[in-house]
Amino acid sequence: MKSILRKLNEAYPDSANLKAFFWEALGVGTFIFLFLYFFRPFGIGQIPEDPLILCVGFGLITFGVSFLFEVFIRFVLKIRKDLPSWTLGKWILTTAILIALIALANHVYLMYRYPSGPFHVGNLLFSFIATFAIGIFPIIFSGLVNQLRYVKRNAQHASEIQLPQIEKHLAEKLSLSTSNKKQSFRIELDKLLYMEAMQNYVLVYYLAEGDIEKEILRSTLSKLEKELPQEHFYRSHRSFIVNLGQISKVEGNAQGLTLSLKANGDLQVPVSRNKIKELKNRLSQKFVIRP
Repeated sequence: MKSILRKLNEAYPDSANLKAFFWEALGVGTFIFLFLYFFRPFGIGQIPEDPLILCVGFGLITFGVSFLFEVFIRFVLKIRKDLPSWTLGKWILTTAILIALIALANHVYLMYRYPSGPFHVGNLLFSFIATFAIGIFPIIFSGLVNQLRYVKRNAQHASEIQLPQIEKHLAEKLSLSTSNKKQSFRIELDKLLYMEAMQNYVLVYYLAEGDIEKEILRSTLSKLEKELPQEHFYRSHRSFIVNLGQISKVEGNAQGLTLSLKANGDLQVPVSRNKIKELKNRLSQKFVIRP
């Protein structure tokens, strides 16, 4: 049971790009159309008319419901799928909800096309069973394969990275700008661990007398990125900037890499898949922290 829970809590490599998801949903809808048209399960082959239009409708429903559900998750619920908090378990749950919505839409579609047919509300359960039978197992199987593929690939990337040697400490202090005129924050750069974007704010993690502290600044990550010395700080993710001198270990997961920090091994900063190559180049260059 513990191994199953651990697996469900692992990061899942879902598409962070809505355009990429559009094409994925279109591909799934096309697959559903082709499968239903050529194999004609669940009595489709027994209808008196050509099932082409019926099967096209099922394919379009799969595509449309999938894409609209994704838009709802991203822009209404504001769920981020490019962070370690997006796990395999959450992906399976949302996939099951999506299939249930597609099943409901399929049933309404059948009732509309055949108002005098057998597709009454009492057969809604059959619509759910049929939709889940076609969709749930191949989708979850492909999802697991996808996760394992990225875990293996990114673990290989992590093993190829060698951390640079730090010869001096970055003792200079910097005042980070904020949009709040009443707020000022001055930090010794060597003590700055990483920054995390939180909508209109940035959460700064830093060391103070050996303890890890947090400060919330009203600013943007892009603005603060320009104020930091680029040779020592790196934007590893669209929501994170990390102090390269604080990295103690690099590991791979399904979404990319995770950077453990020297101050506390439990503090981990994600690295997007599209940032891995650039990070490898940055860390392969020996750098000296300026006094």
